[in-house]
Amino acid sequence: MSLRLILGRAGSGKSTFIYKEINDLVTGSPGGYPLWLLVPEQATSQAERSLATSGSVPGLMRARVVSFQRLAYQMLHEVAGAALVQVGELGRQMIIRRVVEQHKHELRTFYRSAQQPGFTGKLAELVSELKSCQVTPEDLANVLIEHEQRLTPTLHNKLHDLTLLCSELAEQYSDTYLDAGDCLNLLATNLTKSPSLAGNPVWLDGFSGFTPQEYAVLEQMLLHCPQVSISLTLPPALLGQRVRDDEVFYSPWETANKLLMLAKDLGVAVEPVVVAEQNVRSQANAALQYLEANYFNRFAEPFPDEPDKLHIVATGNRRAEVEAAASEIMRLCREKGYRYRDISITLRDFTDYDYLLTTVLTDFGIPHFLDKKRAVDHHPALELVRSALETVLDNFPYEPVFRCLKTDLFPLERDSVDILENYVLATGMRGSNRWLEAKDWLPYPAQGSDAASLGEINARINATRHEVAKYLGELTTDLKAGTTARDFTVALYRFLDKLQVESTLLGWAELAAGKGELEAASLHTQVWASLVALFDELVAGLGNEELPLAEFSRILESGLEAMELGLIPPELDQVIITSLGRSRNPEVKVALVLGINEGVLPARAMPEGLFTDHERQMLASCDLELGLSTERRLFNEQFLIYTALTRPSQYLWLSYPLANEEGASLLPSSVIKRVKALFPRLIVEEHPLTPDNLTGEAVLPYLTHPSQALQNLAVRLREATLGRPPAPIWWDLYSYLLLNSGLRPLLLRVIASLSRRNSEARLSGEAVRRLYGKTLRASISRIERYNACPFAFFSSYGLRLQERPVYQLAALDLGNFFHDAMDRFVMELEQRKLDWGQLTDQQYSELTQGIVEELGPQLQNHILDSSSRLRHIAKKLGRTVERSARILGRHASRGKFRPIGVELAFGPGGQIPGLSFTLADGTRMELAGRIDRLDVATADNDQPYLRVIDYKSGSSRLTPLEVYYGLKLQLLTYLHVAEKCAASLLPPETTAAGALYFRIFDPLQTTDQPLGDTAATALSLESYRMQGFLLNDPQAIELMDAELKGRSQLIPVTINADGSLRSSDNVWDKDELDRLRQHIEAKFIAAGEEIMAGNIEIAPYRLDKETACRFCPYTAVCQFDALLPENNYRW
Repeated sequence: MSLRLILGRAGSGKSTFIYKEINDLVTGSPGGYPLWLLVPEQATSQAERSLATSGSVPGLMRARVVSFQRLAYQMLHEVAGAALVQVGELGRQMIIRRVVEQHKHELRTFYRSAQQPGFTGKLAELVSELKSCQVTPEDLANVLIEHEQRLTPTLHNKLHDLTLLCSELAEQYSDTYLDAGDCLNLLATNLTKSPSLAGNPVWLDGFSGFTPQEYAVLEQMLLHCPQVSISLTLPPALLGQRVRDDEVFYSPWETANKLLMLAKDLGVAVEPVVVAEQNVRSQANAALQYLEANYFNRFAEPFPDEPDKLHIVATGNRRAEVEAAASEIMRLCREKGYRYRDISITLRDFTDYDYLLTTVLTDFGIPHFLDKKRAVDHHPALELVRSALETVLDNFPYEPVFRCLKTDLFPLERDSVDILENYVLATGMRGSNRWLEAKDWLPYPAQGSDAASLGEINARINATRHEVAKYLGELTTDLKAGTTARDFTVALYRFLDKLQVESTLLGWAELAAGKGELEAASLHTQVWASLVALFDELVAGLGNEELPLAEFSRILESGLEAMELGLIPPELDQVIITSLGRSRNPEVKVALVLGINEGVLPARAMPEGLFTDHERQMLASCDLELGLSTERRLFNEQFLIYTALTRPSQYLWLSYPLANEEGASLLPSSVIKRVKALFPRLIVEEHPLTPDNLTGEAVLPYLTHPSQALQNLAVRLREATLGRPPAPIWWDLYSYLLLNSGLRPLLLRVIASLSRRNSEARLSGEAVRRLYGKTLRASISRIERYNACPFAFFSSYGLRLQERPVYQLAALDLGNFFHDAMDRFVMELEQRKLDWGQLTDQQYSELTQGIVEELGPQLQNHILDSSSRLRHIAKKLGRTVERSARILGRHASRGKFRPIGVELAFGPGGQIPGLSFTLADGTRMELAGRIDRLDVATADNDQPYLRVIDYKSGSSRLTPLEVYYGLKLQLLTYLHVAEKCAASLLPPETTAAGALYFRIFDPLQTTDQPLGDTAATALSLESYRMQGFLLNDPQAIELMDAELKGRSQLIPVTINADGSLRSSDNVWDKDELDRLRQHIEAKFIAAGEEIMAGNIEIAPYRLDKETACRFCPYTAVCQFDALLPENNYRW
């Protein structure tokens, strides 16, 4: 039995030595005993491929390439543990979640955090760390007892919770289940019983250190295997020296010394070190050899020559950096003869780059593979499980039901699902009693559909709903009948089985493979296997345990959230994208290292896990050693830098962005500074985001792929149309694309886009008459919309585009409710012969309560009874109506105006005539509308006045500019119509006194101190102060507020000391009001003539900070863009 160390720097041939040694043994005896090669988990596929292709005998034959974990599984099935039910990481998380729920009242720290997303995963990571460090619940308990006085209260509470959880986990597993974290312990215990491992040589490659569990396995290997060979990236000369903990090779040096000490303690022979001195990897590139040898040598002289095949590139931002990398890959493959498989992209972390890399490399047509685990929690199969459970738990609400149906795993067409969704949104269908009932749902009359199509739509809705009920109804029955985790899991599996999810996913995988999307194909296949494995682990860990369905759902959700899939590279010729510290970085000819910024490489050391660094140090002083500290991880960053710089054998490309996506500047890393110091003749290349000011060959990196070239050419051609001629190379590109038959159609599309204008031509006269008829009938709000934006008017009233109806209490519904309530209140007063200003508190309450009870059920088909929240809102609506009625009662008591008409319709078919005009083309234009309230009062001199009040549920002010531009014509038009057209309702010689908005709401009033009744009443009146226009006539003003002194609490006027009205935008002389009314008529005529002339211009208004686009539902239709020269706001 012996230990043999294989030592050398990066690229010195350690792995090659091992592969040759194994292949020589295979060649000498292809059918002999197994030869075991252990590598890190992420490196197994790569090592298998390298070993299989490096020997004279094709294939692996006797050689077996495994990780520690895979070796443990194989050995346990061979000698022990096969009868145990194995629980993986996901199963552990779900069991931890269950244990936390069971002992929530005993936990001191963890339960408060357990409800946070991801906390269960952090807790599972800590449990895994304890297992890998061979820390048992007894060890934790001993620390609590023996070192209680030394522990901080927080650490004491954490250890208490952790001891409880680990003890419960151990009890939960008992002798039936095997945690994945305990496999190595069992392997170490039973290794001697393995005929295929004990007595056979073992090689370990690619490690820089081992966990205590792995050391325990190595101990048994040293005792029972004839030779254990371990390669480490360590200069042999350092083995007998003292190395500081901040040195780059400290970790492999420490590992080597631990192994030697272990061999000595076991009495195992130590063979002479196999020394790999020469850098054989980059021997063809002197610059890369020099970089490997001297990067960490502070006394190294600068490299004397200009380095070959070593580049540093600074880019505008991360996207420009990825595009530059893609262009470089294309150049190397086209011009230098490299294959994609010869190239790797290396990152410190995927976080900021994975999406960009996938998108850009796909656009460039570069096959690639991200060597990372994929989170699949949003995969349709997992979403189906999650949403189906939520559907049953929450009694069939809208959101989870349609998340379930939109997974496309139900045997339904997506069109049918969309039609069903529209019905449910419009009618507010909720609850299992409605979804699962046998009878058909009532028809929903969709606007704009004839009877035949409506019948077909309703039949389709009911057929779809019955199909949904067939599957979800059975699932609901099974889940409600279940009591244990096993029952619930079986119900879910039956549900998926009846939907034939497995065969659907296999079909998706075949389609993806047919399109060449091999990763997607593998993902679909693995998701089903992982989901079934998750169910197995759930049953294994909690099978016969009784628990509520809601708790089962939370436990399952923790497993679904944590599910990740590791894929094998699906192609032989592709660019491998790796991350330092997480992936085994392959040996390649070309390495592109991206994102070399300060704080990224080397990374800032951030505390990880549930223990702080101080707590870890405190535990270490109590003889409880855990994983690496933050300081140790920071020192290990140097080794990761060394790994990144030494991967390629021929070509190294380093890059960093100068800014992030928000434009904030980013600094280059110290790595860049060190490389520049070693190679002073190395010039940093710049790659701007766009080639705006570049010419000649500097433009070529932006023309690597046709899509990229066309995108940049389009910008240059647009500049040419603006009088800025592009560089000659762009015309060369234009000619090339024009002469290329395959690319010419794409170029023509680009050229066509240059002439495209986001504008609309006028409609023909025939089209206008078909849309609006020979007589233009319009409401005031329609004309206001036209003045705000002609295209919005056309979309709404010409094309009749509508947002799909939703069963909800919208602002429009509340406005209609308040209008109806106040109208009904006035009618009740008339019927009972009551004066508004003389009502008692009891009369206000009785009247408003009766009105609200009558109107409430009419609102959106009993929507106020559909939930507790809306029933509460119904009470608030009643209080709002009562309070508003009381305020209007104060108006009546302080003034003489009384309503003579409410909801007064004018125009064709109305109670009074409306405004009508003859337009320039002879078209007759008729205006129709409804006046909320028309008041009349008579002064002491018998002069009658009229006043219009318009109810609003939201804040509303009126400015002269809004009237001038025709944006708010309603209030003054009502006044104009009342004075001009309502002669039958008014006394002779009635004068218009004003038009006002009254806001119906229930304001929340805040004060610095308690108020008396008088002050409280004044504050309440002030909050309801009306807005609008008034006639500059003190007599008319007195009829509205007889108690007016100074600033009115009721209306928007202020009396000066001399009794005159203070000048303001709210007070107008009679001739000014007359001119304003004439202007209003002119705006109606002008809008009508433009409508009939077919003007549908995309021209929204902008007034101060307000624009017509702010709440417009048609922005996706018009695609208005203020950056386009043809799209401009008016005014």
